[in-house]
Amino acid sequence: WREHVSAASDVEARFAGGDPALVTAGRYSYLACWPGADLLKDVLRNLSHRAGLATRDLPEHVRIRRRGRLTFVINYGEDAWDLSDVGRPILGDSLVDACSVAICSDT
Repeated sequence: WREHVSAASDVEARFAGGDPALVTAGRYSYLACWPGADLLKDVLRNLSHRAGLATRDLPEHVRIRRRGRLTFVINYGEDAWDLSDVGRPILGDSLVDACSVAICSDT
């Protein structure tokens, strides 16, 4: 699925036929299609970096939430996940077991 748009804004990406695919006006961006997983990941990463937000690639089964100086790591998967580059574990270990939670501190 895709839309046919005309843009007076900045066109950041185009479809193969030349029509605008990603347009930006100020701090707003519009993607004129239903993207596949890889395109969506690339667009969100680029827009996040532009907004000054850090990103991290994670396995599909791992979620990370920051609250102040604490980082909560939830592993919904069947495989353990190494969080040694996330912070110092204060609950759990640097290897988050399957279906487990860990809490890290950034200090």
